[in-house]
Amino acid sequence: MRRELKTHDFGGDGFQISTSIIINGIECNVLIDTGAGRTVLDKTFCKEFGFDLTPATRKAHSATGSAAMGEALINRVKINGHILTKKRHWGVMDLSTVSGYFLSRDNYYIVGIIGGDLLKELGAEINYKSMELKL
Repeated sequence: MRRELKTHDFGGDGFQISTSIIINGIECNVLIDTGAGRTVLDKTFCKEFGFDLTPATRKAHSATGSAAMGEALINRVKINGHILTKKRHWGVMDLSTVSGYFLSRDNYYIVGIIGGDLLKELGAEINYKSMELKL
């Protein structure tokens, strides 16, 4: 299945891509980040919707630093028509800076980042010419 991706242009400083998915029955917007090793959700989003959370006992590392990271139990995910029912744990951390940036630029609320772990598991292919995600 193919899904058109949304492009967020940073005015000469590159771009990001995003899509909408359904997590535990909640439709939401997520970034697609092939450079992120792990899929993560925003802790405020998880608390608001009552996700089963574990304490932030680990550190997530990125090019800009590190931050505390817990985990959320994900029961069901629907991406591009694919339904993933295997329970999984995704990282949970404060993504308020990311969310705030996209809200201020595009009025687009981001609650998570789909990383290389899930993209690899799904055999994802991103066609940058047509801006489509194929699973």
